[in-house]
Formats: sequence, C-alpha cells, structure tokens
Amino acid sequence: MTGEGSMDSLNWKYIRSSKDTLLKHLKRYGGQRPLARKLGVDHKSIKYWMNKYDIEVGDYDNGPSEIYEGRKEMGPKVEEYEEYYLIRTPDGRYIKFTKEEEKLFREMYCATNPEDRLSLQACSDELEIDRDDLYYIKTALRITHDDLEFTEDQLNELDDESLVEISKIRRKRNLKRKIREETYRAALRENKKFKEKEYLTNKITERILRKIEPFEWSTPKYFDVSANQDRLTLVVNITDWHYGKLVLGENLLGNIEGFNKDIFEKRIDKYLQDIIDCIDKYQVEEVVVLNYGDGLDDPNAHVYPGQGDHQDVKYEDQFMGYVDALQYFLKTIYNYMPYIRYSSVRGNHSKDGVNWDVVANYTLKKLMEDYDSIEMDVSNKANKIVKIYDSTILQTHGNNIRNGKYTGQLDVLNMMRLAGVSPEKVYIVQGHLHHQEKLEGVGHNWYKLPSIVGGDVLSNEIMYTNARPAQQMFLISDGDGIIKEHFTYFD
Repeated sequence: MTGEGSMDSLNWKYIRSSKDTLLKHLKRYGGQRPLARKLGVDHKSIKYWMNKYDIEVGDYDNGPSEIYEGRKEMGPKVEEYEEYYLIRTPDGRYIKFTKEEEKLFREMYCATNPEDRLSLQACSDELEIDRDDLYYIKTALRITHDDLEFTEDQLNELDDESLVEISKIRRKRNLKRKIREETYRAALRENKKFKEKEYLTNKITERILRKIEPFEWSTPKYFDVSANQDRLTLVVNITDWHYGKLVLGENLLGNIEGFNKDIFEKRIDKYLQDIIDCIDKYQVEEVVVLNYGDGLDDPNAHVYPGQGDHQDVKYEDQFMGYVDALQYFLKTIYNYMPYIRYSSVRGNHSKDGVNWDVVANYTLKKLMEDYDSIEMDVSNKANKIVKIYDSTILQTHGNNIRNGKYTGQLDVLNMMRLAGVSPEKVYIVQGHLHHQEKLEGVGHNWYKLPSIVGGDVLSNEIMYTNARPAQQMFLISDGDGIIKEHFTYFD
C-alpha cells in the first residue's frame, strides 16, 4: 500500500500542492497531456497549475534531441560566433541570437532570487523576440530558470564582488519589470470583463461607418490667440441633446417653441456662434468639450412606454443624425480653435444591452482621426476626472446621484472621495435633470446643467422655472478656477 505522497499515488490534489511535486510528475510521465491522461483530468487544469508555478516545458523537457527532415539529422544545431549564435530550427530557419541578448535574457529568466525571475512570455515581450523562437533558443542553449544569471564570458571576465554588485542592480531592474508585467496582466484581466461589450461596440461602429461619410478634412480657417497674460480655457458642456425627441409647444404652458429636429439644428448653430464669440473675446488657449450623455433619445424608443410617439427621428436615422451633429459641432469649433479636448460619459437613454452614447462617441472618434490636435477620450465610463490647470471637473451624467437635498450631497462627497481629489477647485458637473442649478459645498461646487430641449410634458422637472432650454459654458483660469459661467438660452 502506498502513501498519499508517494510517486505511485496519483492524487491530483497532492500533485498540484507544490511546484516540485508537479514538476516531478511532469518529468516522470513526459508532459502535461500524458500526465492528464494518467490522472483522468483535463490537460488545461495541469496547464493552469504550470502557469501558477511558472513551470515552462523546458523545465522538464530538454527539447528535441533529434529532428527529421527527409533523413535523420542531429539537432538542434548551434553555431557560435564572437558576438552571436546561429540556431537552426526544425523547419530549417536560422535564428540569430546576440550575446548581448543572451545577457539580458539570463538576467531576467535566471535571476538569482526565484521571485525576481520573469516568465518566458515576459522575456519575449522585453526582448521583442517571438515566444516560440525564444523557447527554442533557450532549449538549444540549455538555459533553465535555475541556471546562473551570468554568461560564461562574464564569469571569466569579472571578479566575485563585481558579479554581486551587478546582481544587486539587476534585482532592482527585474523588480520594475515584474511590476510592469503584473500591471499588464491585471489590465488584461480587467479587459476580459469588458471584452464582449467592447467587441459589440466596435462591430456596430464598423457597420455604421460604412454608411456615414466623414466631413472633408480641412485646416483651421482662423486661429490667432494674441499674447495674453492670463491662461484661459473654455469648457463647452453639451448634455441631454435628445436628438430625435419631439415636443409639441402647444401642449406646454406659455408661449413655448417645443422641440424637433429642425429646432435642434437651429439651437446648435446658436450655441456654436456663442462658443466662437467666447473664443474670440477671451483669447482662450484650449477648448474642452464635455459630453454628459443622452445625446440620443434612444433609436429604438425602449426607455419608457410610448416614447416612440414623442419622436420625429427614429432608428438608424436618429443615430446617424446625432453623429453628424457631433461631427459638425467639433469641426466648426476646430475651424476657430484647433486645440480641443473631448471627453464623453454615457447617459441612461439606452436599452437592449447597447449604450448608444458610447457607440456614437466611438464612431465620432473614428471620423475625427485625421484631426491630430483634437484629443478624444470616449472610453465607456459613467464618470470621469477632467483636469484643467489646477482645477478638477468630475464629469458625470448624474443618473446615479440621488435627488434628495442631503442624499445628493452625500453622493457627491462620496464621488470626490472615490476620485481621490482634494476639496479645492473641484466642480461636480452633471446633466440628466434638464434644469440649471448651482449648489455650493465646502471646497467644491455642484453644477446641474440645463438641456437643449427645455420644457417637456414627459419631464419630471416640468415645473422648474429654471428649466429653460439652454447650454452652459465655463471659463477657467489657471490659478482661479471657474471665473465665468456663460449660458446660451434658446427661448
């Protein structure tokens, strides 16, 4: 009878309990697949534990001792020259591997401290050598994790004290590489969470781009910022455009215009004229355009019952009309001020698993690729931190902020804590509610932005007297924060 820890005891839990035990069984049975068959487990499970312990194939298999190419040949063949090796692969290729590359590889792969050693994939990334080629190189030169981190030439040329000093320096360098590798791996893990949505967004964007043509590219018609002692930036807020929405003015209290696609276009042109006037008047050095979402009313009209009855543009036409409007908006500003930063967050007027704000902004970025002086952040986030000089704007659509006087302030303070910003020259800016309001906190201001739509029989805020159709801009100074709030009213 054999004990659980003996070589004949094929207990998978025991075998995977340590690197040495797993390595011993891999050597005995000739690799992960033969061992998997012997254990009756999926070979991917063994591969998982190999990766966990950083076990490479070369750690238990010295590679092919023979290769066949029509007739029996000895291999692998290594030709050594003064400054490099030539290594012949089984398919007849020759890989050139310099001795400087060998030094770097040994430094990373064979570090004296096991915890400092990089994986073969990380070494491949650092050396910019294909992983399969690098595996064959290390096999041909018989380099394993447990080898010395120095080449024969270094051992012959340097004394022990020098080698120790080099090893100390290398350890610091390898630590930085390990941190960089782990950061990269963490990013890959995080990316997996969004992979399906990202894939869907890109596919939708590609299909739309086949139908939407970008405007003809041109250089700015006018750009002349005179020498100004003050550094100024114009923040252009665009929010709750609800392109496609239909509001009949006769159903509202008072003499109100209502809203439709033609009124939308007229209001956009008025806003652009005010933006151009501000650029010229204040001689700003940059324009920051912040899009707070709900740019579309929802092409499928699934946000609330009966929504389709209150739309004059629907489906594909609504989406493409909104993207055209964004492209026209940015291009017009660019004609007068080419230095633009654009940042977007998603709104809540989307259903069916696709956020139309995100897809529209991805499409916009593709259409504006030739405009090098326009910096665009269209990543799929509900909240963003925008730095302008020593001021901070927390950009959010605002649907996650509660409407209560005290609960809303609590949510805002929590946002600041999560963002890690100090309560000085901090501005929490949101859309969503369609009415203009400014609340002052301790060290911060909370802005609720108006909508271009204005009065709406479907709005919860219809009775707010400050729910006039408008858009709002900020003038920010280096050192003083927001020094001016500019409104463009459309009624």
